[in-house]
Amino acid sequence: MNQSNERFYQAVVILKDTPEAIVAKELVLGTQVLNNQYTPGKASYVGKFEAQQFKETYDKWVEGGAEIRVFYADERLEMDDIEYKAVSLETVPASGWGNGESVLVLGPFAADRLNFHLENCTEA
Repeated sequence: MNQSNERFYQAVVILKDTPEAIVAKELVLGTQVLNNQYTPGKASYVGKFEAQQFKETYDKWVEGGAEIRVFYADERLEMDDIEYKAVSLETVPASGWGNGESVLVLGPFAADRLNFHLENCTEA
């Protein structure tokens, strides 16, 4: 079990009013993109150091119950802000974003940072 009290979870952020069929499709694709980034041998592999960090976080997440939390964002600008701050500035593992997608998969990552980035979203 996780030795510290630090919690980890994966967040799925969905643009409000996105049709269910699109959510399902983008969630599957987003998860595949996320996993491929951290799999050695894949073209999009991010590197040994990043993969090791991801593995440590991933293992803690699994040990803690592999919690996934779902959030809704009211508008695309809010999603852009989350992607920029969490992914670009803090290097939170994430699915692809910026090509018209309506779903953003983040993490797993430390709960306090994801809570900070998602404070303006509504949890499902």
